[in-house]
Amino acid sequence: MSDPLPDWLYAARLDAGTRIRDARMHNNLTQEALAELIGVERRTIVRIELGITSPPLDRVFAIARALDIAPSSLLP
Repeated sequence: MSDPLPDWLYAARLDAGTRIRDARMHNNLTQEALAELIGVERRTIVRIELGITSPPLDRVFAIARALDIAPSSLLP
């Protein structure tokens, strides 16, 4: 999407990012530790948690697996 994001989409990204952050913290993982577990750079986790980017579905699955939770619990 090259146009500015619609408000509802940004809100959904931010909600998903918050859910990921909360689950990560519940598992006592740093952003760096989660990034290592799923094979990405820490800045990727930062961008996802802040709603700057939305993760591809495969990455949602990897994050959920690393956090030992259902992928659906990460989505709004």
